[in-house]
Formats: sequence, C-alpha cells, structure tokens
Amino acid sequence: MKTIKILSLTLTLSLIYSCGGKIQLDDPNTKGTGPGALKVIQKAEKALKPIESISTEIEFTQDSDLYGHEELYQGTLKAEFGGSPGSLGNRWFEAKQNIKGKKVHIRGVFTSEGLKELHLLKNKVVKGNKTATSAAWIERAFYRPYGDKNFYNQLKNVKVEESPGFSNEQNVYLEAIENVHGRDCYVIRANYPKMGDRIISRYYFGVDDGHYYEESVESNTEDGKMVSKTLIVANDFNQALPEFDVEVPEDFTVEMYKDPGNAVPLKVGEQAPDWTLPNSNGENNTLSEEYTENIVLMDFWATWCGPCKAKMPHVQELYDTYKDRGLKVISVLSGDVGHEEEAAEYIEEHKYTFDLVFSNNELSEAYKIRFLPTVIMVDRTGKIIYHRDNPGSNDGVNEEEELEGAIKNALEL
Repeated sequence: MKTIKILSLTLTLSLIYSCGGKIQLDDPNTKGTGPGALKVIQKAEKALKPIESISTEIEFTQDSDLYGHEELYQGTLKAEFGGSPGSLGNRWFEAKQNIKGKKVHIRGVFTSEGLKELHLLKNKVVKGNKTATSAAWIERAFYRPYGDKNFYNQLKNVKVEESPGFSNEQNVYLEAIENVHGRDCYVIRANYPKMGDRIISRYYFGVDDGHYYEESVESNTEDGKMVSKTLIVANDFNQALPEFDVEVPEDFTVEMYKDPGNAVPLKVGEQAPDWTLPNSNGENNTLSEEYTENIVLMDFWATWCGPCKAKMPHVQELYDTYKDRGLKVISVLSGDVGHEEEAAEYIEEHKYTFDLVFSNNELSEAYKIRFLPTVIMVDRTGKIIYHRDNPGSNDGVNEEEELEGAIKNALEL
C-alpha cells in the first residue's frame, strides 16, 4: 500500500510539474468542458485584451494516409485587433500556396471597404466588396481565435444564440502539453460525441503567455486519417502595421470579384467544350471522338470528395446496364492536379471499369465546374443533354432516377 501511495504521489507531482505547476491535464473521459481546459481558455481570453495589432508568419500543412505530407501555403498575415474575440480589423497578407494543383502568389488587403489582392503569377488584381472571399487561404488563417466572437464561449460550452445549430454536447478537455516551434503549449482537444472520432479539433495555447499558436483538425474517413495544421511560426503583437493597401503595377489587368458559388454553369443545349486528356492507361481520350458513336456521361470528381465517391457505385451500375446500348462513361478527375496516381489506385481498388481521365484547372474553368460531384452528359453531336452539380435533395429530386431516366431518353429506350 505504501509503495502504491508513493507511486501515485510521484505521478501526480510529475503531472503538475509537466504543466509548469499551473494547470493540470483533464481526464480524457471528460464530458462537457474540463476544468483544466476551462482555465486555459480563460487564460487565452485574458491574453487578448492588450492586443491592438498582430503580425504573424504562418504555415499550413496536411498529413494524410492518402497523400502523405503536403505543404499547402506559407506566408505573412498582419491585422488590427480590438482586444476581444470578434474584433479582428483590417488585414494585410501575402502568401505562396499550392492547393489542388493551383499555384498562386497573392499579396492583398481586406479592409472595411472590401478586398483588393494582387495575383502575382497572373499579373492581375482582384477587387471585391466586404462579402468577397480571398483566394489566399492565409487571409482566414486565424479567424476563429481572433475573428469569431463565439469561439471561446463554444469551447466553454456556453450556448450561443447566434448559432442555433450549435450543440452543447461538445467535449473539450486539456489533453497534453506539446512543444510548438520552441514554445510549450497547452493542447485543448474538442469533438462532438455524435461524430465520435471522425472529426477532432485541437487548439494550442502558450503555457507562458496564453496566446494562440496552432490549430489542427483530424479527420478519420474511409480513406484513412488526415491532419490539417495551421501553425503560427512567429508572431509579434502591437507592432507598427503596414499601410492597408497594395500598389497595382501598370501591366496588371483588373477583375471584379465573382463568387464561385454564383457562377453560371453550362446549360443543357450548349455545346460541350472539346478536350483531349491523358487517361489512366497511359493513352489519351478525346471527347469529340467518343461522342460520335456514344452518348457520353462525364462524372467530374476528386479524390478528396466524399460525395463524389458515394456516387460512383451507381454510375458503375448504369455503365454496366447501358454500355452495350451506346453509353460511354468517363470519370474526369477535376480540381485535383497532382493526385492522379491516388485516383487511379482508387478506381482500380473499387473495380470500377469506366474510363478515368486526368483533367486540369483550365478544363474545370471551361466547364464552369462550381461544385463536385458534377455530372454532364452529351449526345452524339456534343450537345449537353443533362447537367447536375447540386444535390437532388435541394430540388426534391431522386438523382439516381433522374440520371437513369435521362440516359434512357438519350438512348431512346
């Protein structure tokens, strides 16, 4: 008994010492918000009060079973701040990013007047009002801890009237202490019990200063585990900020911001843009050669798109049923440049027998792809006879029945 007590005391002292003698880790079985997590959150809120400006260097990475390690962007973000959650002001940013095969170098500002950003690799400037969204992911890098007025209350499980869908069943606990770029940080783990371990968020706050240094989101799906990390490499507070403007070179073209979700898709009756693309067999497919003898169904998808993968078994069923009657199915990898090998492996693993071609960002623009999955079918003249890029549930339509009906009509069955 004496030995057990000594071991217990040693473990307790070790735990308290590892927490800097300040905040003890929570029980992993905590329901609601643990006492340790609550103290860290309160410390983080208090640390916000003297902040008037933020200057940071930021990295964003993803590590996954499917893709391995990816460095998606890095850059600088500077912002005005009012000392409380939700008081994020004017922002200046610059970043280089490579996301889904799109390489960009963007320098811009987001102010009370709206967005203005230079796309340095394309020699253009994009301007928009306050509802515009920057193409630079870094602009939203630390929105939650600084720009979301409800962030800390949600971690404390305080009901928020402005968020009617917010569940008060979130479990939040102080999980560990980790070193982040030379700083000891408290790690706050949060997840919703109804989702189990499918989505787990972790927030990292400095042991010494209470400041936010990292956020990671772990997702666990049929494709394995993926961890996305937003990391504050370096930061300074209350430093002089740059002028919230960017000078536009004379040779830059000017574009007004267009919300991708409001883009007008291709319509039934329009001619489908022709293309020649490499396929998974090391050869090429050309659309105009395919539709001279077949009705062609193009299924635009990406390896990261869950709904795309959920649709594929039905597409395979349709192909098996109608391929001998004049239906050609082509799976078009879209918005996923650099993941061709993973796409081919997925198709082979699931024993799908339709063709797989590898698209590029230019084709996605030509086909005005707004959402994934997108299904487009053309007749033997290349005219679009079917188009859907939003869930049938939005229209009260059974997608599977609708698509099969369109195929039968096209094949005159």
